[in-house]
Amino acid sequence: MPPVDSFSSSTNTPPFPLLLVRQRDLPDADATRRRLAAALLGYLAALVLLLTLAPFQFVRPDSPRVLLLGPAFDQAMNVLLFVPLGFLYLQTRRAGGRGGVLHALGAGALVSLGIETVQLFEPERYSSVSDVLANTLGAGLGASLQVRLSARLRLDAARVRRLALELPLMGLVYLLVPLLWLNAVGVAGSAWALPQLLLLGLFGGSLLAAVQREHFGRVGLVTPRGMALASGGWFLLGAFPALALRPLAVSAAALTVVGYVGVRARYAGGPAGAERRFEADALRRAAPFFAAYLLLLAVLPPEPLSAEWVVHWGLPGHSGASKLAMIRLLEAVAAFTLLGYLLAELRGRRELPYAAVAGPVALRAAGAVLLVEGLRAFQPGYGASMLGAALLLGAALYGAALYHLQRAHVRWLVMQEQTRRELAAEERLPALVGWARGGGAAVGAPHQRHSTPSTGSSGSAPMGRGKASSSAR
Repeated sequence: MPPVDSFSSSTNTPPFPLLLVRQRDLPDADATRRRLAAALLGYLAALVLLLTLAPFQFVRPDSPRVLLLGPAFDQAMNVLLFVPLGFLYLQTRRAGGRGGVLHALGAGALVSLGIETVQLFEPERYSSVSDVLANTLGAGLGASLQVRLSARLRLDAARVRRLALELPLMGLVYLLVPLLWLNAVGVAGSAWALPQLLLLGLFGGSLLAAVQREHFGRVGLVTPRGMALASGGWFLLGAFPALALRPLAVSAAALTVVGYVGVRARYAGGPAGAERRFEADALRRAAPFFAAYLLLLAVLPPEPLSAEWVVHWGLPGHSGASKLAMIRLLEAVAAFTLLGYLLAELRGRRELPYAAVAGPVALRAAGAVLLVEGLRAFQPGYGASMLGAALLLGAALYGAALYHLQRAHVRWLVMQEQTRRELAAEERLPALVGWARGGGAAVGAPHQRHSTPSTGSSGSAPMGRGKASSSAR
């Protein structure tokens, strides 16, 4: 069907049907938002459950171990842990729903109560009333933040571009936060995780510096110094679990990230009219940090190597492994989720559907799984895990799905905004009034606008048009 502007003087069909079809076919950004939020909520909720219930060694206690008030730092962690869950919970609900914050509080309280109840049967853990209150508070804060942002920030295409939310690189930066958190939990148990923490910070810092050079810097939204400080805050948020036990080491790593971003963000990113799709080059620059992190993930902490492979069919933890081994597995799952997102992004410019991307992503991720699990097989204290390998491969495919869900949502936002602008630009109300006055003739024809009516003189033309308009009304 031709656009509105293509209607000529020989066309008597009014543009009413076209406008109605265009309005009816406006993209449903609310549906894509809820699908993306549900996928992210499921991912983060699974990580929280696994993190809080590891190492899954349950026994019947002789007497319940319940504390009224836990350590203050643990309570701060519990609040932060549930903030994104409360935020994403409201994102999964339809726009305009009522009682969102109360529902989020109730859901957070139920989930936390369930976790604390299960922890009664784990000898390595204890249950705390204050944990339930802190988790509930975190879910409520996250939900309240979502309500305030939704009320003050209308997320249209213009704001999406201004905040760089359409850049897949920002999705990587967001997914790095739970990975940093899990690695920081490992840092609290072993200093060997500190190099990995720094490598993740430099990986994310390299991406943020690229976004600053190619996006924020070009529009003057953020200065290089501001981006450097923001990267430090981002890193400390992810590394928060390690701050209590290793504050100097974590602070030094944060300063390193800030300095690196400050230097990289000042580097000229090309002329102002350069191609805006800079993601591939940014990923190539940042990839060595992530590759080194994956290598260290497989070999640290160092242990005496065995001449034979040690392979478990189940998860490391059901055979007497420590809680730290389970956290390492969770960290690997988060790392491969990010890897799958990254691999899908590298093919994202081709605009391929997920079904066409899943195969290549799985093939490349399988190579990384074989490398990680193959190196772990020579560590008697850990060993390779067949079920763990399947989880890593599934995590990579899930990460690729997250990329496609995010791309679909941003695409719908942009299309929706473009459609609204086209409808506003093609507004034909004057034409429709003229069409009604002229008996169906298109107003766009100049010779019809200036022709003399069949009855009356030229001076009576206004009266004739007025009668037609009155009759149409």
